[in-house]
Amino acid sequence: MLTILVLVANIVIYLPTCPPALQNAFVNGTLLLLWTAAFTILAIAMNWTLQRACTIADWDTDTGMTVCRVYKALFAFALAELPITFLALCLDLVVRR
Repeated sequence: MLTILVLVANIVIYLPTCPPALQNAFVNGTLLLLWTAAFTILAIAMNWTLQRACTIADWDTDTGMTVCRVYKALFAFALAELPITFLALCLDLVVRR
């Protein structure tokens, strides 16, 4: 959500003018660091969940299985966000040159 909020704010603030690439690189670099830290913590915390199937034997109820699936979806979206933010940072650095 923070990434989406930053991107929307950048679009609204800098739509009439061209934003400085160095400023955007700083913002995207900071977001990349935050995403990397959060993804690492998430991967460590969900290690057991990611290695097993979402079965009733492990999660006791249908609600537990749903929670397992939601955790795995969260992990997948966080994994997808890392290269997207990295590419945004690369684009800022290319534009800066």
